[in-house]
Amino acid sequence: MKRIIVFADTHLFRDADNNRKKEEEMQGQLPIGEILFMRLFKVFFEKQEFLARGCFNKMVAMISELELGPFNYLLDLGDATYGSYNQGLVTEEAIQERLAYNQLIKDNFSDRGLKKKFLWGNHDTGFQDKLTKIFNLGYWSKGMSKESFLKAEELIGPPWGAFEAEGFTFLLLNSEIIRASTLIESIGQRERPFFLRKKKEQEEFIKNTLKKRQENRIILTIHDPRQLKVIWPIIKPYHRNVCLTLAGHFHLNFSGRVFRKFHMYRKLNLEVIPSLWPFGGSVAQKIFEESGGFAVLEISDGSFNLESHWF
Repeated sequence: MKRIIVFADTHLFRDADNNRKKEEEMQGQLPIGEILFMRLFKVFFEKQEFLARGCFNKMVAMISELELGPFNYLLDLGDATYGSYNQGLVTEEAIQERLAYNQLIKDNFSDRGLKKKFLWGNHDTGFQDKLTKIFNLGYWSKGMSKESFLKAEELIGPPWGAFEAEGFTFLLLNSEIIRASTLIESIGQRERPFFLRKKKEQEEFIKNTLKKRQENRIILTIHDPRQLKVIWPIIKPYHRNVCLTLAGHFHLNFSGRVFRKFHMYRKLNLEVIPSLWPFGGSVAQKIFEESGGFAVLEISDGSFNLESHWF
């Protein structure tokens, strides 16, 4: 039997004070929407660093208290850090955040033989969507850049991958490459060919892995499950082999129930892992009756059991 600790959306702040100082220094360059957003939610952001680190510590304490370990694998589903103004790993603050997170993982998960797997999240690497475009009035963050991509390879790990254990093949997918390559305006024409090429390389990797491992049961892992619809034509011929899909991004547990209403996600047995830090902290807990959490996946000879744990 193998035991896997699974969590998502840690959103670690290294130093909220320094981030605020940086925001003040750059007010002449930041879009007015971003400045207003930061000012309106100043108290909220001041508390984020405390909340995020506190939730991580709760997970570590609960693992010890409930004797959930030792683990054979650690699976982080992305958005480990908050990132700098949606641009990913292109500022010293964002890089230092990631280095601090890597050290946090090392300090708290030092079991001999533990294999660590990290997915890329949108905050980790940079993004733009309709909501951020409204706040930014259409500019500033243009999504994941090539610069952020290369730094993510260095600090997070390979953009995609796979491993095998107990009769399962785990596919580690990169939702952010899909996102970047499908948003025409997000990355600019100069870098667009790079991300289109990476998208194609990932699709070929998925296709080849699924074709070669048809005798195994498949577990898909991805940060943003919405991007699965883009690669569904590749997965569809092998979907009967997919017994479980693990995703993050949406923070609140009820989002998993919403997704399972749709045909494709039912076929892939999608489970949205609750984030360590539920968006809005105590506000979310009061409105949605949600709390932070994580999951433990046990696999043994082709069978699996996924159990969520709540703070």
